[in-house]
Amino acid sequence: MPFRDRLQTNRFEYKYLIDEAQAHAIRAYIRRVLVPDPYARRAADCRYFVHSLYCDSSALSLYWSTQHGLKNRFKLRVRFYDDEPGHPAFFEIKRRVSGVIIKSRCMLPKPTARRLLYGGATPADVMSEAPDQRQFAALQEFWNLYQTLSARPAVYVSYTREAYVHPTSNDVRVTFDRALMAGIYEPARCLHVPTRQRQADLPRVLLELKFTDRYPQWMAPLAAAMNLHRISFAKYCCCLDALCAGRPVEGQFFHEVA
Repeated sequence: MPFRDRLQTNRFEYKYLIDEAQAHAIRAYIRRVLVPDPYARRAADCRYFVHSLYCDSSALSLYWSTQHGLKNRFKLRVRFYDDEPGHPAFFEIKRRVSGVIIKSRCMLPKPTARRLLYGGATPADVMSEAPDQRQFAALQEFWNLYQTLSARPAVYVSYTREAYVHPTSNDVRVTFDRALMAGIYEPARCLHVPTRQRQADLPRVLLELKFTDRYPQWMAPLAAAMNLHRISFAKYCCCLDALCAGRPVEGQFFHEVA
């Protein structure tokens, strides 16, 4: 199946920590209004792998902006889904602005993405490989932030995702994330599925409700019946903690995991 961009560029994200029994009940409930994500339909149990290479400064400024709960913050990551050389990678900026999630990204061939991360190319060099001007502008913005921070690849965040979407619109998305793993970045295996991994602290299932406008009316009775309580959870921070066996010390992370 060709990759088609279903990105929700502006959305709200509500997160809940649930057990497998709750996940089973919630799945049965939401499938009355949602359908499996097109990419999930091909996989067993509608689950597929997600891998993201997060980038940060040597002082881990993006990590600490989340840990300190800054209202306006962002993350830089390069997302991919498997080791297939012909499948793309996505340069993504994920911003939180006063509680709203704003995402922008650019899809590129993996060899091109590696050239950018290795410093062997700039966005201007790969303009013709961006799908359109909007995505190229997102790549330029990513690059400007990356350069301003003197950022570099920090950690892989990997997990399995079970995803459901609305059949006729892009307004609502529900995901169940499991098996969170932290992967050590190895330049020789850039944008390959990481081989050196540690289990991160996600003991149950992370349920995420993502919607672009109003809170879905059908979700309210479900949340009440399941006694769901919203939580704050950052996969990147959790994985960085896992690699350091606790909170990383500013300025020492890259040395510690080398």
